[in-house]
Amino acid sequence: MNVYKFLSTVVIALTSFTGVTTFADEIEPSEGGIIGTGIMGTIIKLGSIYVNGQHIEFKRGLEVSSALGPRRTTNLVPGETVIVSATLQKGVWQAEHIDLYQPIIGPVTKISESGLTVMGSNITLSGDQAVLGTHTTAPLKIGDWIAVSGLWRDNHIVASRVERVGQQSSAWVVGSYSLHDDGSHYVGNTKITGISPRHAKNGDALIVKGTAIKNTIEASSIAIGLFKTTIGATIVEGYLSQPDISGLYTVLGSGMTAFVEDKEMSINSNRGIFCATPGGKINRITSLQEELFSPHLSGAIDLSVAGQTCGE
Repeated sequence: MNVYKFLSTVVIALTSFTGVTTFADEIEPSEGGIIGTGIMGTIIKLGSIYVNGQHIEFKRGLEVSSALGPRRTTNLVPGETVIVSATLQKGVWQAEHIDLYQPIIGPVTKISESGLTVMGSNITLSGDQAVLGTHTTAPLKIGDWIAVSGLWRDNHIVASRVERVGQQSSAWVVGSYSLHDDGSHYVGNTKITGISPRHAKNGDALIVKGTAIKNTIEASSIAIGLFKTTIGATIVEGYLSQPDISGLYTVLGSGMTAFVEDKEMSINSNRGIFCATPGGKINRITSLQEELFSPHLSGAIDLSVAGQTCGE
């Protein structure tokens, strides 16, 4: 089935992932609910917003949820990564919920020519990318808190927007879960201490809130999954991992996983837009150039002509 036709027949009814701030322990994956479709990617154009090549409109007054508190939709900017739940109404996407996807929020522990480090996870900046300061124009220094928009690649984040924020009561890391051979728990290169993700599987998307301690986050709450309703299909922008010893691979940071029969095969891990249904294959709809991270990009990707299937 063509991707565009598939999306046209599915009602997207997904809830905000940032609401986990009130929970004090691990939240098990939701069951039941309306089957929907999730969209996750970088805003590359305004008016209203373009994400993964899709023009998404929203009603006046719709708030954007984030770990740093609600924002107005008018404050969204290119370069921010978002999760959108929407309905297709007369051929036009209408957003029901918009959530900022900020894979890491915390204090800077290292500054180098290639980027920054927060809680052990490296953040890659493009050559001309600046750290945006909301309260000061002073140079960034160790200990300053930042909120990062971007996508996971291997165990680091390719940033599309980095914003300096005031010190927060909690740090956050959002990304793919990895259980190491020694029994330790990680998202990227950030080790999770405190409570442990008992029900998580490798490749699951975790939302971890806690205290930043050097290269770790001491978790006070952990949620599994970016979406809290049953997902019929997901379209995400990101990078693929290589298969692990079981053959499992994922679009990093999204929770979208699949298996390969040949565990020795090498996967094209370049940035792209991917689509899948639960239990189905991960299909690359299109490959993307790194220049698309530019906040000045005005183009959009037409998924309606991709001609790919969304999970089989």
